Amino acid sequence: MRRFKAVVLVVMFLFLGLSVVTCAFAEEPRKDVALPETPMPDLLVHSAIINPVPVLGENIGKVVIAISNRGKADSAETELRLNCMAENCEQPMDCNNISQSMNAVIPLKSLKTGEMAAVEWVPVAPVKWVSGEFTLVTVVDYENLIKENDEANNIRKESISMSSLKPMPAPVQAVAPAAAPAATLPPPTAPKSTKPAGEK
Repeated sequence: MRRFKAVVLVVMFLFLGLSVVTCAFAEEPRKDVALPETPMPDLLVHSAIINPVPVLGENIGKVVIAISNRGKADSAETELRLNCMAENCEQPMDCNNISQSMNAVIPLKSLKTGEMAAVEWVPVAPVKWVSGEFTLVTVVDYENLIKENDEANNIRKESISMSSLKPMPAPVQAVAPAAAPAATLPPPTAPKSTKPAGEK
């Protein structure tokens, strides 16, 4: 009887040990199996063009921004941030007006994979370009609400240079004065005789 109980206990211990080993192998993930990637969108700012072309003293025109989604999933609705930084201004107050005018948040619709959209922004009030160095900055999804494959391509910078310096006039070539005509001398005359009359 005791021998039978001993055999039963051994069998139970072997069964429990085998179960523990089986569970341990079952819970350990396989390192050689690659997990599937989650498709994500990828928003890209292609360009930000001011139309008409900036001209010193003229009103700021509309800004046309080209955005695309080159990711593998559709993007959600988000926003664009438009800003203009000014440097080396002759009239700081006027440059400050430009920066305040071109500071806007623009809504952007959802973009499907491979879709491109053009977003336009127009100043609320007319503001003229002044002399200075400007940087137009456009950022899509500036609050990082959308998880993307690449976050570095969400920003675009365009440099604009305005100068009040007038171009220098072309140098005038010196013209040599015309040579004076040569003086005309009268023909030589024969000398008069000094002998008295009747003398040979």
